[in-house]
Order: sequence, then structure tokens, then C-alpha cells
Amino acid sequence: MQGCAGEVSSEQDTEWLAWWRGLDAEARVRAARERPWSLADWLHWLQPEERQWYWWDGVRRGAHEVLVLVEVPGWPVALGALEWLLRVAGAESVSVAESLVR
Repeated sequence: MQGCAGEVSSEQDTEWLAWWRGLDAEARVRAARERPWSLADWLHWLQPEERQWYWWDGVRRGAHEVLVLVEVPGWPVALGALEWLLRVAGAESVSVAESLVR
């Protein structure tokens, strides 16, 4: 919870969105990824009816690497809440790999 941003007003959201729209595509991705989530927003996207991923497994792959496996019903999938959780928990990087297992 310490990594969560405080709640913002609709005016603050509108100001941030206007600023974000003025960025180039690469900067938009970076800004959106780096913007802290509020606790309410994060909890909303973890509700079963909103979440598009399901925990499958976690595997330690060395002293500083963990492989997190999730099951998704289809691709593309919204993983922002999970990625943010991993970053705020201390992940230095998060990468998403699409893998099809039949």
C-alpha cells in the first residue's frame, strides 16, 4: 500500500491526460507505466469480473529473478494491475511473453 498514489480529483486526472496526450508514443507508454496507481484503482482491476488473468505459478530462477506464470483467456490481455504490483513489490523490470500451450 505504501507504493500507492493518493486519490486524485477529476481535475487532476484531466490535467494529467492532457499532458499525456501531448507526448510521443514511446513517452506515453513510459509515462503510463511509471504513473503510480491509487489503491482504489488497483483494487478495482483485481476484482474477478475485471481481471483478465489468473495466477498459475511462480518459479524462482536465480537469486534475483522470478518467473510469474498467469493464465489468460485470450490475447491481447490487460495486465497493467499485475505489472504495477510486481514493480511496486520491487521488480526492476517486467516483461510479458506470449506463449501458447495447447
